[in-house]
Amino acid sequence: MTAILTSFLFGLSLLIAFVLGNFLLWKKAKARDISTDVIFDLSLTSLTGGLAAGRIFYILANWQVFQVDIFRWIHVVRYPGFSGKAVIIGFLVTLLYLCRKRKINHWLFLDSLVVPFIYALALGQMGCLINGCLVGTMTKLPLGLYALIGTLLLMFMVKKIEFYLPQII
Repeated sequence: MTAILTSFLFGLSLLIAFVLGNFLLWKKAKARDISTDVIFDLSLTSLTGGLAAGRIFYILANWQVFQVDIFRWIHVVRYPGFSGKAVIIGFLVTLLYLCRKRKINHWLFLDSLVVPFIYALALGQMGCLINGCLVGTMTKLPLGLYALIGTLLLMFMVKKIEFYLPQII
């Protein structure tokens, strides 16, 4: 029962992180005259690309479990797993590709994405700490807690810097 609850809380924290990140991205990008449709299209499509990259990398890293069984590749409930770093890299690569394809200034969009991304990362790390998928759980050291505290400090520093610097467009 505990494993189900922690996995549920991890998934819930990732969902809240995505919704909060999109809300903050919408506020920042709207202030820079980026269309609302473009914001959500890029966000959802980039998330799909990121999740695909994360799953593919996880399958390749755990090939002894998945092998050539395509059922195991696509059955995420029975054979769960994503590579978090590959999800982030896949998200950014997909986002840059879509910005180039739609002729959108990717620097402007990425600048709007910094603060929402850090907030989403902090919420995701909180859920990961609850789920026990951070390094600190396996080693019995509080490394996962330190990573979360570092991300929260980074979040507050970026927010302060953003507040004090004038917006340059």
